[in-house]
Amino acid sequence: MKITKSTEIKVGAILFFGLLILIAGIILGKGINITSRTAEVKFLFPNSGGIKVSDPISINGVAQGSVKSITNINDSVLIIGSVDDISLLKEDAKAQIMILEITGGKKIEIYPGKSNKLFKNNKLLYGTTPPDLAELVAIFGSASNQLLGIISKLDTSITALNSLIVDSNFTYNLKSISYQANELITELNSFTKENSSDISAIINSLNTITKDLNKFISTNNQKFEQIVDNLNEISTDAKPMISKTDSLLSNLSKLTNDLQGITQEISNGDGTLSKLIYDKQLAQSIDNTIVKLDSLMKVIMQYGVNVNVRLGSRP
Repeated sequence: MKITKSTEIKVGAILFFGLLILIAGIILGKGINITSRTAEVKFLFPNSGGIKVSDPISINGVAQGSVKSITNINDSVLIIGSVDDISLLKEDAKAQIMILEITGGKKIEIYPGKSNKLFKNNKLLYGTTPPDLAELVAIFGSASNQLLGIISKLDTSITALNSLIVDSNFTYNLKSISYQANELITELNSFTKENSSDISAIINSLNTITKDLNKFISTNNQKFEQIVDNLNEISTDAKPMISKTDSLLSNLSKLTNDLQGITQEISNGDGTLSKLIYDKQLAQSIDNTIVKLDSLMKVIMQYGVNVNVRLGSRP
């Protein structure tokens, strides 16, 4: 059978179109798995993280669907994906956008959670977007200046430390401190070994004292309570007495104030008593009057008194 050129062209065209159809089917059917339990899940991320439509969605690393749409909502990104089986997802499920492979590509990784309640596909599944390699490089670039400063300070610190180590005095002092610390530890160990029995006896004595004290307290607990009750009764009985004492002190304070006022009036020359004490003329007059009364009383006692008294109207 002779193969003509037209036949070769037809066979080549059929193979070419067949290959195109195969490639188109692979591209369009990427990540699509027809199943009766396929559900639409809505993810909310702070940003898209470079995810694209038809990128895979996996649960615990196992491919379970693909991304259908990506939409900006306010300051977040709403991603709708098709997941083959959501029965694995729990109420506390979380999602994360991760690098699919080293050469590029992203995927949504779902962590199903551990809650006893199942995830409802009408709710949002919140996720996070960790920085990728480019973002890490940008962050490292912004922090490079600070890193250089830290390295410079570290170099300065190492230089200062080297200068200290090279310093013979510092080395000698450090060795001396180390030697003295070693001697101190040796002496402390020796002291502990030599006095271990005494230390044990002291600890046992303290334990015995503690036990005796606890026993004494537990044995005399009722007496202590009775003493406290008696003190409460004494305090209750003493309250009226304290109140009376306060009243007495208040009265004494008033009396003291009155006496101070009287004393001040006497000192200032006010009142009869002050005149009796400080007025010399009045005192002289009183003395003369008393002398005259004394003379009058002597006359009366010697000669008597003739009194002519008339009661009634005057004639």
